Amino acid sequence: MEEYTVKIKALTPLWTGDAERKSNKIRETGIIGSLRWWYEALIRGLGGNACDPTNSKCEGRNHCDACELFGCTGWS
Repeated sequence: MEEYTVKIKALTPLWTGDAERKSNKIRETGIIGSLRWWYEALIRGLGGNACDPTNSKCEGRNHCDACELFGCTGWS
């Protein structure tokens, strides 16, 4: 697998707070989740397929494009 380095610059303030609305540190899982959400939105907007996050499995082929990039449960 080829490895890539990606630099991301925030154009607006980042908020990765917890359930109690505290943002005392950057939460990597929040950033990755936001990136995945926007990636899925782009895929769907361009006519592609992104799995339903409320379903435990991707429909059709083995994994949708978002799962290929970000991974998914049960895929090793």
